Amino acid sequence: LEVGVSAIGRSVQDGLDFLEALQQSPHFEAPFLSSVTEASAGIDFAFTTNYVPEPEPAASGESP
Repeated sequence: LEVGVSAIGRSVQDGLDFLEALQQSPHFEAPFLSSVTEASAGIDFAFTTNYVPEPEPAASGESP
């Protein structure tokens, strides 16, 4: 599942730190920074990544 994430940081390093956190998470694959824009509230970052949900537990095969 491809998702877009938008975030506002105080510095470029904030965006790079967030990208690193996405890269380290087992729930996201191939995250990349798609844009950086200066805004009045700070620096606006846009990221794209693939979300990898946790697998659902296998059914035990037993009836309740």
